[in-house]
Amino acid sequence: MLEDELEDILGKAMRGLGFTPSHFSLLESDLPSLSGEKLNSVAKQLNLDTNKLNLIGSPVQPISLPDEMSCIVSHFGHLGVNAFLIETGQKRYLFDTGTEREKVANLDVDHIFITHQHHDHIECLDSFKNIPVDTPETLNAGTEIDLGTISIRLHDVSGHCSPAIAYEILGLSKPVCIVGDAIFKRSIGGCRTQAAYQTALHNIQQLLAKLTPTTILCVGHGPQTTVELECKENAFPLIK
Repeated sequence: MLEDELEDILGKAMRGLGFTPSHFSLLESDLPSLSGEKLNSVAKQLNLDTNKLNLIGSPVQPISLPDEMSCIVSHFGHLGVNAFLIETGQKRYLFDTGTEREKVANLDVDHIFITHQHHDHIECLDSFKNIPVDTPETLNAGTEIDLGTISIRLHDVSGHCSPAIAYEILGLSKPVCIVGDAIFKRSIGGCRTQAAYQTALHNIQQLLAKLTPTTILCVGHGPQTTVELECKENAFPLIK
């Protein structure tokens, strides 16, 4: 199951471009069943790829995380919210906290990194005492954090939320980038304004261009994906 279905993707693109369904002589209730020439016409005006939109209902390829990494899913929305724990050497790093304290409060972590400040990603932050925490407000995109056995390259993914940071993890058994809500499987995070939407698309394009195709994208909601799969299956204009 995906975080976003057809109507969600169309709605996000419409809001991002300042349109409503009435612009296309549609009702919002028409969006889930849109198909054929009407879908082609709407998608073209929204700069979405119709062929990729038609993949929304197709099976999702499961993605396995590196052995050093686990996903902690807590309640939020219909699929929950993802936090990620990396264990390497004697160190444990938590990326976002999710919403269920019982799932994270007893974790013995050395450092917490936050992708963005939406409440479902930071709700349990106050469960941790005397643990170093870095947020997009305390970090500088374009820099790298050396943690010894691994390092973290920081990328600006502002748009859905501003500021927001994606964490490219270097030194694991598989290439990984923790992207928060910037990207979902076959979709992207929603944006409140047209300016934020353009910022989001630009930052996602820049991010994907810097990552290898096999990089696993660890998303904030729903199943994990890869750079290669999103370039093939995501209807938003993510490739310049």
